[in-house]
Amino acid sequence: MSDAAQASPPGNSLAFPRLQKPHSIRVRRINRVRHSVVAAVLTGSWLAAGCATAPPAIATAQAPALASAPRQTEFESLWQAYAATSDGIRLQADCTPQFHRAQASRRGAVLLLHGFGGCPQQFNALAPLLAAAGFDVLVPRLPGHGHALLADGSEDLTAVPTGRDWEPRYGDFVRSMNDIMAASPGLRVLVGFSLGGALAVNAALRAPELYDRLLLLAPLLGIRGGPTVEWLAGTLGGVPGLRNIIVKPAGMRQECAGWRANGRAGFCDYQLRHAAALARLVRQNLAGYSATPLTVPMQIFATGDERYVSNDRITAFARQQSLSGQAALQAMPAGVPHEMLTPYENGGREMFWLDALLQASVRYVADGDVCDGDWDHCLLPAAP
Repeated sequence: MSDAAQASPPGNSLAFPRLQKPHSIRVRRINRVRHSVVAAVLTGSWLAAGCATAPPAIATAQAPALASAPRQTEFESLWQAYAATSDGIRLQADCTPQFHRAQASRRGAVLLLHGFGGCPQQFNALAPLLAAAGFDVLVPRLPGHGHALLADGSEDLTAVPTGRDWEPRYGDFVRSMNDIMAASPGLRVLVGFSLGGALAVNAALRAPELYDRLLLLAPLLGIRGGPTVEWLAGTLGGVPGLRNIIVKPAGMRQECAGWRANGRAGFCDYQLRHAAALARLVRQNLAGYSATPLTVPMQIFATGDERYVSNDRITAFARQQSLSGQAALQAMPAGVPHEMLTPYENGGREMFWLDALLQASVRYVADGDVCDGDWDHCLLPAAP
């Protein structure tokens, strides 16, 4: 079946197990976002969070080995087997899978999933803090991400999931991560940023009893523009004459150049066929949690200046979770962009929110201490 034929109806839903009875939660409302649907599709602005031209530094991937230990656990062996799948692939610096061993008395494991077009580098600030709090921290590379530039200087997008192969590529990755985490004793916490947030939800839907907590940072639960944009992205991404179009207008080329100069790893020149994969993943998740809401406790952070993902969909998701699980939705102040985690996408900007966000994230992962609108409690200062 062609991409276009697959894109018109909603994506196939997963067969998720029935979950437990509901509990109560508290949810904060996010301001509605208005935008141009057509412009969003044609310019790709809703996916520009992944726009970063590959930096010149290249690493032929040799998966980082775990520090020597008296005995290698099944958990460590499974991680090493996964990390070895990057061996021999020419990757950009900061794009190889990372393992941070717990620096204090071990409490469990945390899986960090980066965003579309990004690399494990996006968690360079958060991962060491979680390790210091007593967690083994896994930071995998999302499928097809982080490849080095080709000989002609263009970006290597050949392995990035598309509308044709999105389910086995993203689905197999999620199943692999669930298998690794299932072998870890102690707390199991799943953290996802942007596309990583969509994959975190997908992982929890596939294994609803596996994780103790979810932390979602500006998760891709919907594309800004809503169902119409998602349908158009899936459709255009399957049309032979259109699916290979590079989605990067002039303004974003300048933005990407600035990110590259600032040291950001990842790719920028994604194509419509890659956008189709994201739209179909979003639909699959929506069908899954609409049929059977999650019960795992979760903390959600939504940005104040969101350009790419749907804050309306995030709000609706959080409300639905009020019927089945424990959730806290925190809208961050105006001035906080989608690219909230690293200085590489924030060159010259005062990241007034970052320290507080990192502290709040560690507290939630370690102790389940939530933020849901109490700014003093969350230690989020007012925008300057």
